[in-house]
Amino acid sequence: MKSGLPLIGIIICLVYLASCGISSPPSPDVREMIESGNRYMESGEYEKASVSYDSVLTLLEGTDNPNLSIARYNRGLVLSRMRRYEKAISDFSSVIGRNPRDADAYLHRGHAFAKTSALDRAIEDYSMSLEMNPDNVDAYYALAMIHFTQNDYKKTADVLSKAIILKPDFGKAYNGRGQAYLKSGLLDKALADFRVACELGEKCGCIMSDVTMKACEKSKGMVN
Repeated sequence: MKSGLPLIGIIICLVYLASCGISSPPSPDVREMIESGNRYMESGEYEKASVSYDSVLTLLEGTDNPNLSIARYNRGLVLSRMRRYEKAISDFSSVIGRNPRDADAYLHRGHAFAKTSALDRAIEDYSMSLEMNPDNVDAYYALAMIHFTQNDYKKTADVLSKAIILKPDFGKAYNGRGQAYLKSGLLDKALADFRVACELGEKCGCIMSDVTMKACEKSKGMVN
């Protein structure tokens, strides 16, 4: 009987310590860690933001916690802003793997592909994003700029026309379409778009309006 007393005493002590909260430290607040990363990202402190998201990913890796995709998506944004495009592509791909209907992940992976000159992959991602969210004028603009880079001015103008229908005051879209028309030799259409872009506050539209006006006058003078 005496030999059992020390064991009972140890068990009582362990139970007492556990009841006092000494047995284990509190779990980290994942949402607060993500919010901390978000604050760093908004203030332009991208390295610190990345560290915050890294901590969340380390903590949740291998789980089905929805915060895992949120942290990975946000880290992808930060990596893109730090021009670490290959790593950003990897993060956005992981998000898409978990949720193939995430239009924003396709959009931002498209941006990263474009920055690495993987233009065909960028077109695929922008198109997928638009398939899921056909009202995203920024995706139309990004897709149009890829077509412009590839010297496909008709597709550039067609895509930007869709953006303008959705957002009639989209100055950048008018300017971009004007550039496509100009490259195609459609001076009157280009001039009309540059003028609208200028009226909407696009300085480049104002400059190109003057340049195109002179080109139109020169062209008409040669005809006469």
